[in-house]
Amino acid sequence: MKVTYIADSTFLFEHRGIRLLTDPWIGSTIYGGAWVQYPPPGMKASEIGPLDYIFISHIHEDHCDPATIAQLDRNATVLLMDRSPDFVEGFLKRHGFGFRAIRKIPTFTQLPIGEGLVAETVEADPEHKLNWMIDSALLLHADGRSLYFANDNPPYPRCVARLKELDLALALLPASGGSGYPACFASLSEPEQAAERERIVAMYFDVFADAVADTQPERFMACAGNHVLSGRHAALNRMMTFLASPAGAYRHTHQRLPEAARATTLPLDLEEGQSWEMPARREVRADAAAVWAEAMDDRGRTEARAAFIAGPAAAQPYVHDTVAVPPDTDWAALFRTGAEAMLDRVRASAIPVASRIAVRLPGEDERWGVADAMAGSVTLLEGRKPDEPYLAIETDAPLLWQLLSGKFSWNIADAAAFLTYHRVPNVYDQHAVIALNYLRQPPRGPAAPDPGLGIQP
Repeated sequence: MKVTYIADSTFLFEHRGIRLLTDPWIGSTIYGGAWVQYPPPGMKASEIGPLDYIFISHIHEDHCDPATIAQLDRNATVLLMDRSPDFVEGFLKRHGFGFRAIRKIPTFTQLPIGEGLVAETVEADPEHKLNWMIDSALLLHADGRSLYFANDNPPYPRCVARLKELDLALALLPASGGSGYPACFASLSEPEQAAERERIVAMYFDVFADAVADTQPERFMACAGNHVLSGRHAALNRMMTFLASPAGAYRHTHQRLPEAARATTLPLDLEEGQSWEMPARREVRADAAAVWAEAMDDRGRTEARAAFIAGPAAAQPYVHDTVAVPPDTDWAALFRTGAEAMLDRVRASAIPVASRIAVRLPGEDERWGVADAMAGSVTLLEGRKPDEPYLAIETDAPLLWQLLSGKFSWNIADAAAFLTYHRVPNVYDQHAVIALNYLRQPPRGPAAPDPGLGIQP
């Protein structure tokens, strides 16, 4: 099998004439102008050529970008993990993206897709509710050897057990994350943000290294993190937990991997546009130490990334800056309707929210709309935030109008660093993050599929 790295989570796998593309995002700016790929992709979407299959792990735009998908071969069959509801299938239908077929693969079930080539899907960790609700991973088996495409999903115990059964030639693993924490949390001082960023990056590196140590693939690669914040919030990159350079993840893994394993489990440091041929059998590399040394060398990539952030990335405009808010908008009423819809969903789904959710409403005076799921109430506060515990949020008026109107997703606004948070105490309430996605006007007519939910450490 030939593996070509295009960008971020987008790979092209080729085996005996079968061509499979993963998680299409190539070259466009996503999340309303907030994310751009860096380093740039190895090719344009229009250059991908004929495809037999496209695997899409989940609905987030860095894995499922409409501008990229619009340029792909419609004769391809889309492969999805079998789930209900299926957000990706709904997305494809809403955008009118008609492909040859959609094939849904039940988890840990093998589907032959070509001569000597078999696909298998893996669900996200059931213990991580947000990931499990929307995400998936892919196993490809080619002539008895296997490749694991994790995208945003570190392997969990059942997945690790499955990988240990295989002759694992390549593991493509995440080594970073992309929520607004801690960069967008104004309740933290700058030293506290820096300490939290260091802690979270180390946590991601530990998970990455442990996955390598547990499964010991022949080769492994850090992916799903080659992007930066753009636009006027680009300076927040210094506190984001994006992957600044894969060299850091490889150095961390080298330290944690047993010495004996370093000779047979090696990093694969592909740059965008480069390819790798899967060997027919596991090889003992005489140059293992040199492979490690090259992968652990940053080679100026961190400095080049910083220059890109300060230049082209910072110049990117945001889409919501062009949105005209209706002049007669009643912000308090708009919030109340959305908050009541959210509380209805919280009650119906028994979501155990443990924080008051507050949103600062536009105007000269300080006004906060507060949705208290614990008390089942919606209130308006003047001049102060709600009682603890709370998650208070501020953002631009045009974006807030889109969020409350249901025209933009709260979890995407979080990943885009469009939201400024005050969280007291500084404790992650996963259920508040889930509930926040329903703070919007209730849909008219048949309920539309819920947006993909974001992840926040």
